[in-house]
Amino acid sequence: MKRTLKLTCILILTIILITLTGCGKNDSESNKNYSEDIQNIRNQTVGLLEGKTFGDILDVALEDAKWSEDDSYSLTSGAVIVEGKDKETGENIEIIWLKKAETASSNFEKMTKGDEEIGYSQFLSYLQDYAEQVEQ
Repeated sequence: MKRTLKLTCILILTIILITLTGCGKNDSESNKNYSEDIQNIRNQTVGLLEGKTFGDILDVALEDAKWSEDDSYSLTSGAVIVEGKDKETGENIEIIWLKKAETASSNFEKMTKGDEEIGYSQFLSYLQDYAEQVEQ
């Protein structure tokens, strides 16, 4: 009886440990060591996205996404850049945010989808299209 109780306790503690630490979770994005500037962009959200971050949505929307920085992007600011292929259309995507926002409302610089440059409202629409697919 004592042996069964000990084994049950060990099993329960093991399950709790796995649950709390996330062992077995295959989340390669969370294991990447992003710079502070990239993390700041990845963690941004707007009301339309219902609490989902740019990073979480772009992890779903883009294949082979590469996050990088260009400290000499402009005379006044460096940039955070994400490049990849849209998972649905296969089009090349490039999104650029300024490290130092020129206006208080947004540091979004531009998005290019295929050969077309897209503005901020279309960028948000693009994110909304994939927001439903983000697991929370």
